[in-house]
Amino acid sequence: MNSSVKKISLTALITALFLFTSNSTHAQCLEIESILVDACGLGSLEGENEMIRFKVGSTPLNSSNLTASFPTANTFLGICQNGASANATANLNATIIGCGFLKEPTAGILPANANVLLLTSTDIDITANSFANLNDTLYVIYQCAGNTSGHFGNNSAGIKTFSISFSIPVGCTDVVSWQNSNLIGGNGALVNFDPPGNATFSNNGCQAAFVPSGISASVLLGSSLQICPGDSINLFGTLIGNIDSLKWSGGLGTFNDSENDTATYYSSINETDSFYIKIRGFNACVSGITDSVLVYFVDSSDVSILEGTSIDICPGTNTNLNASGASNYLWSTSSISNSISINSAAQFFVTDTTNKCFPDTAFIQVNLSTQPSVTISENDTSICQGETVILHANGANNYVWNNSSDSITVITSGSYFVYSTIPCLSDTDTVLVTVVQPTNVTILESNPSFLCNGTSFVLHASPSSNNYTWNTSENSDSITINTSGTYTVNFSDNICPNTSASIDIIDQSFPSATIIGESSFCFGESLFLDALGIGDFTWSNGDSGNSTLINSPQQIILTATNFCGTATDTKRISERNCNENDSVYVFIPNVITPNNDNSNDIFKIEGIGIKSFSGKIYNRWGKLLFEWNDINTGWNGNENSEGTYFFVVEISFINDENEFYKGSVELFK
Repeated sequence: MNSSVKKISLTALITALFLFTSNSTHAQCLEIESILVDACGLGSLEGENEMIRFKVGSTPLNSSNLTASFPTANTFLGICQNGASANATANLNATIIGCGFLKEPTAGILPANANVLLLTSTDIDITANSFANLNDTLYVIYQCAGNTSGHFGNNSAGIKTFSISFSIPVGCTDVVSWQNSNLIGGNGALVNFDPPGNATFSNNGCQAAFVPSGISASVLLGSSLQICPGDSINLFGTLIGNIDSLKWSGGLGTFNDSENDTATYYSSINETDSFYIKIRGFNACVSGITDSVLVYFVDSSDVSILEGTSIDICPGTNTNLNASGASNYLWSTSSISNSISINSAAQFFVTDTTNKCFPDTAFIQVNLSTQPSVTISENDTSICQGETVILHANGANNYVWNNSSDSITVITSGSYFVYSTIPCLSDTDTVLVTVVQPTNVTILESNPSFLCNGTSFVLHASPSSNNYTWNTSENSDSITINTSGTYTVNFSDNICPNTSASIDIIDQSFPSATIIGESSFCFGESLFLDALGIGDFTWSNGDSGNSTLINSPQQIILTATNFCGTATDTKRISERNCNENDSVYVFIPNVITPNNDNSNDIFKIEGIGIKSFSGKIYNRWGKLLFEWNDINTGWNGNENSEGTYFFVVEISFINDENEFYKGSVELFK
């Protein structure tokens, strides 16, 4: 701005600092000023049309030393200054209708304090992001062609970071970051940075990353666009871009300074109608950028209240007061609407605030009428289904509820209210009537139910309530019993007739299981085993009932089940050669699982023809952990951790032979 503009507004100064480039000297080597993160462009080639504007510091920079780091997977392809870049620059300059110019740096050297546009491809679409209104000289450099996808991840969430570095001088880097969720709009979204790197966001549509020249007119805070003859208005002009001078004009009055961005207009006493005040800006390219504000001339008015000068209202009700005869109103209640709602007695008035030159006021007196008090004689009550209750109203001359009489008969649940309407709407009295369904009490447990010896049993009455009495004298909806017999529960809510339910409890013994039969059978023969105990019997070979047929060596498990639980017995069945008097057989397990499921719980030696034996268990370091010589006992591993253990067993057979057995056993828990 030249010296003809005497001062610049605070807003314009901040805008210039945040958005505009200038020719002032920069102490840092470069400063990123703006990024077009969401460029316009046909198809999916957005990445060829994005651009970054930065400022060179006080020392020239060589563009061949430039590298960039994008917040996407794109890799910087280097700066290309060649026939493709020259052709792109010429094509872009041909689109400029302002006095601006794009210039490639000579030998790649970006001068000190230069304003630079870094375009992301020499294949830029010259119609995508307009340079038409460029009025400055900008240096332009190009990333080599090849990255067609977006460089700045504008479609993804989170904080994005971008940096430009020059290898010479050392440490010449600027890094900026922004939050993608703050981007404004879609195509054309810009993020701008002040010298400390604070981000602001804008969207100029499909325009290149520069700020075109512009001007706007407004009034200063506290001023009004309404004017009376002889009044004044404080004006404020916002200058955008390269504006060298300005001029205010319009109206029949005068300006205190028509060439300043802040000016005061003094109206003429001869003005009788609304008019425009204009501001026009000038620079080397533009002969006049204009904007204007409409100043309203105020004529006389005659405000009135449509309800008259006096009305009566009922207590507790709202009534609208409506003003007419003006455009803007101010009521004594501070409302600025043309209509207000009132519910109290007072004098109200309204003033025409549109006419600050010739204000007018209208008044109305509001009075309160008498309000009746209506009550219902009965309190909240409950009745059983099929019963009725009569509700009686009193305190007024007319009543409004289900009918116009002073009483109603109620047979359904609900909130019943009554009020009066003469002379005013009265207050309302309400009674809650609850119709209670007769309660069909049940005991949730099966009838009969079984009680295991020595245990207790919980009986539950339904629905849940505190209105129960058991034949045990207890009053909750559940009781704990430990003896057999018949139990009865009664329900009473003092509203509906009483109901009751009963259950028979039968003693039940815990299940038991014992396998009866031999532990071995001769080759080619079969073995019958019988079940002894209490409960329903099942066998591990799939049979059920009191007996099973065995025709192969195995470990057979008998399970007895009833209401009180489960019991098992296990027997290992082996096959022997009955033709040899001296036949012997030894079984040594290699896994034990001491989990009390009666299967593989003990490391135990079993066999046929065993006269005596001794066994020892060692850990992996050779420490003796357990030894035994009773064929009916063994090692349970309860005091040891999971792992591999080793055994040594010496057995004497009935044929007078002695054998040593060594091996390992796995302990699982």
